[in-house]
Amino acid sequence: FRDHRCTGTLLSLFERAKFPRRIFVGVVQQNSALSDYDKHCVRTERKCTESPGQTLCKYARQIRVHMVQAEESLGPTFGRHRADRLYRGET
Repeated sequence: FRDHRCTGTLLSLFERAKFPRRIFVGVVQQNSALSDYDKHCVRTERKCTESPGQTLCKYARQIRVHMVQAEESLGPTFGRHRADRLYRGET
């Protein structure tokens, strides 16, 4: 499953949060390098160096991404396992 709404979900999460600095996100991205459809989940309209005030730029240090080539993926259960491993004890 490839979530084309991933970027919007992250934006909504940080923009709607009362305390966005308290949020940490783990993303396991299982995309295919061979696909024109697959996009990086954490993407911005402009580069963060050019426009650091963009939401995903401001909170980039709170987003952990584990990239897996879809062709090497072992399915959603393995993806969930990898996502669990991104947790670092934040409370």
